[in-house]
Amino acid sequence: MSENELGVLEQIEQEVLEEEEGASGEKEVSLEKQLERKKKADALWKAVQIGMISI
Repeated sequence: MSENELGVLEQIEQEVLEEEEGASGEKEVSLEKQLERKKKADALWKAVQIGMISI
């Protein structure tokens, strides 16, 4: 994986963490929301691996 791809993944991770912190002041994230985020992260990772996302 190239440095650019790693940078993009790190940026996405940071944005997700910031979103979690700012979500109505809630510290706990519902199981449904966690599963949705996991699903999106997995789809993004697969897309990067097969080259669907270019940087």
